[in-house]
Amino acid sequence: MQPPHRRSVHARPRVRRLTAGLTGALAVALAALSPHAAASGWDADDVPVVALHYQDLAPGAAGNIVIAIANPGEPDLTDFAAASSDPCLEVGTPYNTASEVWRVPAVATSTAPCRATVIVTASGPDTAWRGAALVAVARVQDAAPLDGATGVNVSYSSSTDRVAVDGSAPTALRREDLIVENTSATPITLLSLSADAALADLVGGTHERRADGAAAPVARPYLPPATELGVIAPGTTRTFGVTVDEPGRLAPGRTAVTLGLLPLLRIGDATYYFEGVVVTLFSSEPAP
Repeated sequence: MQPPHRRSVHARPRVRRLTAGLTGALAVALAALSPHAAASGWDADDVPVVALHYQDLAPGAAGNIVIAIANPGEPDLTDFAAASSDPCLEVGTPYNTASEVWRVPAVATSTAPCRATVIVTASGPDTAWRGAALVAVARVQDAAPLDGATGVNVSYSSSTDRVAVDGSAPTALRREDLIVENTSATPITLLSLSADAALADLVGGTHERRADGAAAPVARPYLPPATELGVIAPGTTRTFGVTVDEPGRLAPGRTAVTLGLLPLLRIGDATYYFEGVVVTLFSSEPAP
């Protein structure tokens, strides 16, 4: 297993003004989505899935998010567009397209959980490309931001394990971990890593990392209802995380996975959420 990379907070990307209009290629890509797309939000049909994006929003927060798309490496792309399969998510024109990671500004327009497929297209004189981003956005309900004086310390780590299943060749398994240390004199209960079940459905299941470094699967909790991940006793630390792309939705090649989690915990009778973490993981390997 590679040594984990730890960090505390990843700054939220800047969101640019949304612009209107679709290219003909983009309209065709959206028309190709099956009728199931409007119901589930996650049917990309024959468009390769190049990005996953799950994000929680704090109570009362604006719905602005930024979807990351790994640059596909196609030459001479000059025209870019994006569109959403569901009105719960409005998207604008991709920007930062000269860099390794493109950005698509978006706004969640509903207070209810949103699931949408975003089709991104790019074209040039002799090249055309399209890719799908599967997106889920949820708002935290009935929780307050965690006060730093509570004695709870939180950090995050990324790691990649080489795992062999049933005698097959080892494959890379990426994980994003939440490390929670309780330095107070009061037990705390970690309720969930996210506010909606879409985290497990879209990105991957929740696990707890044991002291020996292995990861044991746990239940897929979310709110509501308040399903507990586990109690963190005073003076102890526990590590919970997400297995990235466990459902195997991503196409081979250059991909991006963005997690904006607001984990929920309970201290006494009050429910709190951790603030301000958005992490993007991307693969820069071209498709075989």
